[in-house]
Amino acid sequence: MRTKVTMLFILFSLTCPFVLLATHNKAGEIRFKQIAPNTLRAWVITYTKASSVAADRDTITLCWGDGFCERLARINGPGNPPQGELIGNDTKKNIYTGTHIYANPGFYTLSMLDPNRNSGIVNVNPPNSDQVQFCIQSKATVFDEDVPNSSPILLETPIDFGILGSPFYHTPNAHDADGDSLVYELAVPLQDVDTEVPNYIPLTFIGAGVENQLFLDAFTGLLTWDSPQFPGEYNIAIKISAYRNGILMEEVIRDMQILVIEALNLAPALLLSENQGVIIEAHIGDMVIIQVEGNVQEPNQTIELTATSGLLTEVENPASFTASPPGEIVTGTFNWLVQENHARQAPYQIVFKLKDDYPDASYAVFGILNYRVSSTSSDQGVAIEQGPILFPNPVRQGQVIRFNNWPGAMHYQLFTANGQLLESGMIHEPVLDMVTLGTGLYVLVLERDGHRLFYSFISLE
Repeated sequence: MRTKVTMLFILFSLTCPFVLLATHNKAGEIRFKQIAPNTLRAWVITYTKASSVAADRDTITLCWGDGFCERLARINGPGNPPQGELIGNDTKKNIYTGTHIYANPGFYTLSMLDPNRNSGIVNVNPPNSDQVQFCIQSKATVFDEDVPNSSPILLETPIDFGILGSPFYHTPNAHDADGDSLVYELAVPLQDVDTEVPNYIPLTFIGAGVENQLFLDAFTGLLTWDSPQFPGEYNIAIKISAYRNGILMEEVIRDMQILVIEALNLAPALLLSENQGVIIEAHIGDMVIIQVEGNVQEPNQTIELTATSGLLTEVENPASFTASPPGEIVTGTFNWLVQENHARQAPYQIVFKLKDDYPDASYAVFGILNYRVSSTSSDQGVAIEQGPILFPNPVRQGQVIRFNNWPGAMHYQLFTANGQLLESGMIHEPVLDMVTLGTGLYVLVLERDGHRLFYSFISLE
């Protein structure tokens, strides 16, 4: 299978050089917010090939889902009219915006179509991805009254890089201002409204085998591809659905691109002072302090530490994050004074990203924390329970995993990275024996009385 795909890609590259500058769409999504009864404001965000100057768009057409379509002008970047924002790697970010009044409340599909996708995409209609339309869409509930309602805001950029034969990680890091519950799932990119692209090849089919697995955490949105088997550009879609009291309110489909490059590069190491994989309770009046540290794993590299969260950019009285300059060792501190206006049912997500500077093939690792804010004030003496913490992780063959802050016997489930259940039972002691398992990525779930207490990836080397 890998040989066939390789030959197909090489043949396409040699026979179709004339289309390389003719097409441009790489990734994108549509955001929206209700600003008055029956009224939405929308933002169309696209990521395009900067060198495709002839295909650059200063306006695009947005269809609002009620039979009305209109041209929207680009609003970001330098120039008059704005020229878009160059973000590196031959990529331009474009933002277009407009406002629409609906005749009636309802559930509407907002969409944008543009010819065409960029050429050379390995898993979309090969070898003619440039002949496929680019379509992004979102679905919105529109109310005839002033009800807080907006789509999730995706805080991480949808252009990312992977390394051949190494695990790839990405998360959109969605923040919902309304506190709706978010669910992530994989989808197929679109060529028209609710219409998938032709001849789409799932990532795990290109170099299929046990070494090529794909897993998307429905709760955190962490995408793990372990591991890419063939270099090139790939497109996937991630659907983020927002629920309120069990009712679907909004849906955003992000079309994203992954560029896989052949290189020898080890992932940096990321350490957090808090435990990943559990929902941590915070209370009004608490001062939440998270310490972060990153270390290079090979010489002559520097790493950069960043953080994204709705708590940093999307709320009143926001948290703060400071990090040391890029280097071989980096540290950062997240400070958050929990305010009364931060209380809500859905947890806040904080994503820490550690990125190295390997030329043309940088490696990024993520740390993800989730905090739920209780309306209870911390001065009422409510204790914050710290869940179990496992170590070491990664773990080498022949080692066992141990737990700090052990709360007692729990039910466990151990899955492969693609969701296959391997083991289940009870853990009575703070030790998990993985000595019989092969190398790879696993998912561990711990529960007590039907409640999930712990959820984490475990890398076995």
